[in-house]
Amino acid sequence: MKIFDYKNTKYYTIALSFIIPAMILLGVFIFYGFAPFGDGSKSLLAMDMAGQYSQFYKGLKHITQQGSIFFSWSKALGTGYTGVFAYYLASPFSWLTLLCPNKYMASGILFLTVLKIGLCGSSFSCFLISKNIKKHVAILFATFYALMSYNIVYLMCLMWIDAVIFLPLLLLLIDRLVKKEKWLLLSVTYFLLFVSSYYMAYMCGIFTAVYFIYRLFFDAEKGFILRASIFGKYCLAVIVALGLSAWLTIPTAASLFEGKIGDDTSMIMNVWQQSKESLFTYDSSLILAKLYNGVYDSITNSGMLFLYCGAVVMILFVGFFLVKSIKPMKKVLLLAITIFFMLSLSLTFLNYAWHVFQRPNWFPYRFAFLFLFVVIYAASIAFDRIEQLPWHYFAAFFVVFTMLSGAATKINQNYISSEDINVTVGLVTICCCLMLFMCYKKKFIIYVVCTSVICIASIYDIGRHGYQMFEGIDEAHFYESSSQHTDYYSNMEVMINKAHEDDDTFYRVGQSAFQSFNEPIGLGYSSVSHYSSAYNATINRMLAKLGYGEFYYWVAPFGNTVITDMILSNKYYIMMNSPGEKYPDIKMLEHHNIPQNQYELLYYNDDFYLYKNQYALPVAFCAERDILDFSLSDNRVKNQNDFLNSLIDEDRQYMTEIDSSCSKENNCYRYTITATCDGVMYATFPNNGYSRKNACVNGQYYLRLYSAELECFMYLGYFHKGDTVTVDVEIQDDNYNENANSFYIIDMSKFEAAHHDLAKEQMIVTDFAEGYIEGNIYSSSGKAVFTSIPFDEGWSVLVDGHKVDVVSAAGFVGFNIDKGYHEITMKYYAKGQKLGLAITITTLLLLYSCYQCRKVRNNERYV
Repeated sequence: MKIFDYKNTKYYTIALSFIIPAMILLGVFIFYGFAPFGDGSKSLLAMDMAGQYSQFYKGLKHITQQGSIFFSWSKALGTGYTGVFAYYLASPFSWLTLLCPNKYMASGILFLTVLKIGLCGSSFSCFLISKNIKKHVAILFATFYALMSYNIVYLMCLMWIDAVIFLPLLLLLIDRLVKKEKWLLLSVTYFLLFVSSYYMAYMCGIFTAVYFIYRLFFDAEKGFILRASIFGKYCLAVIVALGLSAWLTIPTAASLFEGKIGDDTSMIMNVWQQSKESLFTYDSSLILAKLYNGVYDSITNSGMLFLYCGAVVMILFVGFFLVKSIKPMKKVLLLAITIFFMLSLSLTFLNYAWHVFQRPNWFPYRFAFLFLFVVIYAASIAFDRIEQLPWHYFAAFFVVFTMLSGAATKINQNYISSEDINVTVGLVTICCCLMLFMCYKKKFIIYVVCTSVICIASIYDIGRHGYQMFEGIDEAHFYESSSQHTDYYSNMEVMINKAHEDDDTFYRVGQSAFQSFNEPIGLGYSSVSHYSSAYNATINRMLAKLGYGEFYYWVAPFGNTVITDMILSNKYYIMMNSPGEKYPDIKMLEHHNIPQNQYELLYYNDDFYLYKNQYALPVAFCAERDILDFSLSDNRVKNQNDFLNSLIDEDRQYMTEIDSSCSKENNCYRYTITATCDGVMYATFPNNGYSRKNACVNGQYYLRLYSAELECFMYLGYFHKGDTVTVDVEIQDDNYNENANSFYIIDMSKFEAAHHDLAKEQMIVTDFAEGYIEGNIYSSSGKAVFTSIPFDEGWSVLVDGHKVDVVSAAGFVGFNIDKGYHEITMKYYAKGQKLGLAITITTLLLLYSCYQCRKVRNNERYV
């Protein structure tokens, strides 16, 4: 067999289409110094990649210990995890991170990124080969597709890149369905897309469905009956894919109504109203800037779409309309598609409709990869038939682009530089000259030489553009230090392991500072905090009423009191001494650096302190039945008292407001407070739009003030009756309201009496796992069992093997028990989990039955 025979060339083409963009991107990573390359000062962890995605990847290693794909004890006290898994982790590629130790996850993400970019190139190459595009052209434009601006900038949302991989394959398989009437592989690919990213599947689904209709009814010469048969098979492929993915998509849909969609039930009307208030999403006069290499403006909602795919693509996309062999109808169709996408990108209503009728929070124009696919595909056809283009077109394009570049120099924006314009003009000049020469002198050797030079120029083109995109993101949001990440998480792992050595049952952990709201998921422990698009709005609001910091899609572990620490089973508390100074190159969120003197210091290491809360109750304990009728109010202080009193049927005042005096010297407000009893003191500093500031407690410790995660109870320390406490707030603001700040103290004698009452009848946890907890409890009389597990209809409770009614006790799971010893078993099923699984199993059984029937029929045919 010949090694380079024609049958093998397509496999070499696909392989090179993977290797070349992957190596280019890897080269840019190495040149920029991302870990594991460089000195450790840079990693791919920036923004949500640092705070969300990397933590979720790490959490895969804890998925059997701390939960499952449907539930996690590490998410906001223990809640449904389906939405997080489906949105961020369901890609089959995510499981490759299990091969990477968590302390080196930044490096693992880098290689996963390189893999996905390479696969983008391979899939696009497969599509081009199916369209009979020349092999070398397929490799070149597959590289453009893999390294287009969209991919480079949106690598921070790595799960979205799966859709870029699957899109060309879906279109290829739709062609196969239309030509050969084979649908099963298309169904499997749709299934992978639906599971990998339901959000991007919405966009891909619309695009591919329109493509199928075009291929079936406008581009294929088939009779009505045959077309009806193919249409039925396409519908069958989609239905089967939906059935196979129902185990995940149905519980995911249910979880969305607990968060983003549940907070906005009239999405379409809201989007329509927003579009009337602001018709356009961006200033179209500035779009010219995005035609140049290296132009980065912003990934926030103020940024424009990232269009640049290479000078060659830009030249030949326009050239497509001049290729002689392309039918006029297809040119009109491409023009119509271009106009439609430009309208979708610029008109608010169409733009939001592509985003499932919601305004995207940063990373705008998430569907732009669909338009860029069309642009690059059209350009590849033009290059494949470049001999049909008039040579003077390239001269005309050069002249027009040069004139546009003159106009671009007048754009008064700091994100476009003269260097970017000059580099792009230089690349356009080189490519136009080479293509002109190829068309004017139609000789094979000239074609080979010019194509080779174009490829070399294109490698520089997209390589420089990628580097500039990373530099723009770095300047705006900074790529965090890999070495400091490793050191921080190594210290945190020590603290978590020490807590586990002290108690290997169920408990939660509090913190005075953290790097990510999702650290509990990444490190595998239970806590309060969480941040993702798959948040639970009800739980976030409930925790805010208890004094915790909550805003937007997240809830922080800040704002705890001794009361909530006891009730919510916060048995350990990790305090860090000035982590912002210790780790300046990662984003640390700090609350305070005040020692937790009301608790026991268990372990100390490298400015990390582990405290043990001797008052923490287990996850379930007996309480008075009044708690089953109790609801939280909007008053955080009142809730501290009423919540605890409802548990023990008392009327005590645990947290009380205490007087303070305020004096001002220059720009410093000094509050002086005297402790009225032995207790723990707290304060509230309402954020009325002030800039971030620090407060100093007794001239020694600090508090962080006036950011969203700090709209909560502020811990001031443990004091004895008569102690004087000073709090200094230095702020320059003429509108500062010095009377808005309040100070409180929790009487420890009353608190300890309440703890003594509740600690008498605790549940002894014997086992806990994935949405499951089991234990034994004794009740001296008929009482309620209160659990610090957020209420969810998915929980079912068995008492001595018999199912009991579960109710919401102040937003937590509660139920009644009789006097005596009882075995408690709690099990969680996500909403729609059983239905989705039943649909998937039914779909598999039907597929298997059809396969067996066909097999029998084929055997009978040969009898």
